[in-house]
Amino acid sequence: MKLASVSNRRELAFLLRVPLQTLTDLLYFKSDKEKYYTFSIPKKSGGRRVIVAPNEPLKTIQKNLASILSEDYEEIKSKQKRQLQIAHGFLHQKNILTNADIHRNKRFVLKLDLENFFDSFHFGRVRGYFLKNRYFLLNKDIATLVAQLACYGGKLPQGAPSSPIITNLICSIFDYRI
Repeated sequence: MKLASVSNRRELAFLLRVPLQTLTDLLYFKSDKEKYYTFSIPKKSGGRRVIVAPNEPLKTIQKNLASILSEDYEEIKSKQKRQLQIAHGFLHQKNILTNADIHRNKRFVLKLDLENFFDSFHFGRVRGYFLKNRYFLLNKDIATLVAQLACYGGKLPQGAPSSPIITNLICSIFDYRI
C-alpha cells in the first residue's frame, strides 16, 4: 500500500511526483477558485451537469493520486477473502463491456443514477475514510492533505481525476451489500 506508507508532507509530495513547494503552494496559498474552473454539459435526461475540473498543476497531482489509489485498491481487493469485483466504473481493465457481461441473460437489471453522487462525499467523509480504513490508517495530517487535494468547496468535485477512485474505495462495502 503506497499511500499508507506516507507519514509527512515531504513524503506525500515525493509519492505524488511533485515538488514540495508546489504542493505547499496549492494547499496553503491558492484558493479553490484559482485551482479549478467550472463548466456545464448537457445530460442525456435533459438539463445540465456542472463539471468542476482542476487546473494544472492540481490536475496532474490528482491524476497521480488516482493512479496510486487505483493500485492500492487492487491490492486491497487481492487481500480480501471475497473476490467479488463489483465496481466497474473508472477502474483499470474494467469498462462498460465488462459490466454488461455480468448482466447478460439476467431476468432483471436495475439501472439507476444517484443524483449529485460526488457532492454527497464531503471533506470529513473523505478524510475519515483515510483515517479509519484498516488498509490505510493514515495519520490525521496526511488524511487531511489528501482530502484537501481531492475536495473542492468541501466535497468531491465531478470532473476531478481523483473523485471516482475515492468514491469506489469509500463505497466498496455499499457495493458488496447491494
